[in-house]
Amino acid sequence: MTVVLALVVVVVVAYLLISAYSDQVRHSQQFAWGLFCYHVLFAVVYYLYALAKPSDSKAYYRIGSNGVPRHLFGADPESVGWIDFYGFGTTFIDFLVYPFVYLLGFSYEAAMLLFSVFGFVGFFFFYLLLAERTVYRHKFFGIDVVVLIFFFPIAHFYSASLGKGSVILAGMGMLFYGLNNMRERLPVLLIGALIVLHIRPHVMGALMASAVVGAIISNKGLKLWQKVAIVGISAFGAVPLLEVAFGSAGIESLDVEEVLSAADKRATDHLSANSAVDIQNYSQPMILFTFLFRPLFVDSPNAMGLIVSCENLLYLILFIKIISLRFVKYFVQSPWMVKTSFIAFIVISLALAQFSSNLGLATRQKTQVTYLFFIVLLSYADYSYRQERKVVIGE
Repeated sequence: MTVVLALVVVVVVAYLLISAYSDQVRHSQQFAWGLFCYHVLFAVVYYLYALAKPSDSKAYYRIGSNGVPRHLFGADPESVGWIDFYGFGTTFIDFLVYPFVYLLGFSYEAAMLLFSVFGFVGFFFFYLLLAERTVYRHKFFGIDVVVLIFFFPIAHFYSASLGKGSVILAGMGMLFYGLNNMRERLPVLLIGALIVLHIRPHVMGALMASAVVGAIISNKGLKLWQKVAIVGISAFGAVPLLEVAFGSAGIESLDVEEVLSAADKRATDHLSANSAVDIQNYSQPMILFTFLFRPLFVDSPNAMGLIVSCENLLYLILFIKIISLRFVKYFVQSPWMVKTSFIAFIVISLALAQFSSNLGLATRQKTQVTYLFFIVLLSYADYSYRQERKVVIGE
């Protein structure tokens, strides 16, 4: 019964979202609903996968159904309330799960389906942003790139379940959609920022730093008051944000040695996985390459690895297309949104790559930054065609 209720909620949310932004859906509402159905399909696929494999979603559901937060393990459920679940990182997912699972009695299947809508929200807002920023229809192997990139299966697989992946994708999509027009989309921007902050404080810190650098070096896309606001808010919130970020990672101080030690420990812990690679002796460029583009067929441990490899090959081909002096020239004069997206893409990728010796984990985490790269790629493709009639991507 709760599965039916969850399905109704998910469909209603999708309907309200698509209807509210129907005038911005460039490829028709059929595309938007197709994207929704495709995403829900992967919610079912991930559920079947989770039945046979270890999954964080089971732990989130168990904590929620027990009615006791992790830090109060063993306490009487009647002695704690919803606010006791509040926190950052993993505990914030527990906070979101609790009212549905413990108070409303949602089943595991219903909770999985319900949380899949977060992933759709993320995809939808990133789509609106790319559609808004792209004038021309660029094609890759004859397919509209804006359509193609939103149907890559692995991104949907890792953002269609109960867990951090679906929720942070919603936050990232809303945050960047809001940043593209801060005056008119402030509520969406703030909600997205709060979501990202609560799921991954370190990612929020990297985004703030990227926004500051982008604002300082940009002459396009920002008014003076917006630059002042970005720099001021980031400077004011830097220290408390760092404390939250390190606290959620289990680091008790901002000492450099402790931070590096924690990074080494996490990288070593992941070496026991089937898809693990030893990145400790890699150079930083190779670590980044491993995070962004591996597995690549030869190190694919199973059928899913082959699917991921196909996607990674497409990512690599598209990434190679921006490696040129023309891109450097464009980047120098590009709008603030493009600079911020590219800087955030590189900074967050480098940060996450240090902990991602497990290629499966890297693939899951990469989803939250991939669409920042596509903002840059399509903006550059538009610029090249508009200025020089040069085709960057394909046809």
